[in-house]
Amino acid sequence: MRLLNEPAGTGRPVDLTSPRRPLRVVVVPGIFEECVRAKVRTLSDGLAHLRSHGYVTDYIPVSGRSGSGHNAGEIRDFVMSMTLVPGERILLVAYSKGAADTLEALTTYPEIVPRVAAVGTIAGVVAGSPVADHYAGLYEQMLRDMGLAVCPPGDGREVESITRRVRLAALAKRPLPSSVQYFSLAGIPGPEKISNALRPFYNRLAQVDPRNDGQMIFYDAIIPGGTLLGFVQADHWALAMPFSRSPGAFPLSKSLTQYNQFPREVLLESIVRFIEEQL
Repeated sequence: MRLLNEPAGTGRPVDLTSPRRPLRVVVVPGIFEECVRAKVRTLSDGLAHLRSHGYVTDYIPVSGRSGSGHNAGEIRDFVMSMTLVPGERILLVAYSKGAADTLEALTTYPEIVPRVAAVGTIAGVVAGSPVADHYAGLYEQMLRDMGLAVCPPGDGREVESITRRVRLAALAKRPLPSSVQYFSLAGIPGPEKISNALRPFYNRLAQVDPRNDGQMIFYDAIIPGGTLLGFVQADHWALAMPFSRSPGAFPLSKSLTQYNQFPREVLLESIVRFIEEQL
């Protein structure tokens, strides 16, 4: 979507051939994703599309109900265990809380920094969310409504770690490594494109700012000093969680995720090719 005073596109042609550099695209999923992973996996449709174009992809199965400190360690171990070809570097595509986990990993474990070329966040929890600050009970309600109340417990700090208090303190405490390039994309769907499961979150956030995706206010999803990729008319789940590709996978899933159909393949390819050009 376009906002007031937004400049027009350049109109330059985009190289749609095979990958231009040895760049491995690695997805870091968000909060509670572990609870649904057996049936729906973050950006699985987009990653399959990238592989069909010759990209090498991967996925880090972080804990769904642990804090960013714990998950940063999991990201560190995964990145260090990867066998990269000469010259290959990693593009971490971090969704939702995966952004907080990823930024925590980069500032806590400097040994992974030489392996990472860039971070691209999609609806990323960068500066935290007022939902986590004040309405934590809504998360448990959502899990019950989706029939997902039983989930590996983790360390129990998943919601605390995405509060504005914690995330702003983390951003202020340690600067992000300057050798890594940062890119952010946020969702501003408007109230008419919010799925039912996210509507209570949207309504609470709209009391602060209606330009939210049902989990994140747009300005809290942007990495300071990074490149803004743009704003998309899709809610928090439509941007990355392909519920629409798994009809009937969850109780009431069709009625709770009715605005989930979205061209995630095109979105992810656009992000990756743009970052390739910048690198």
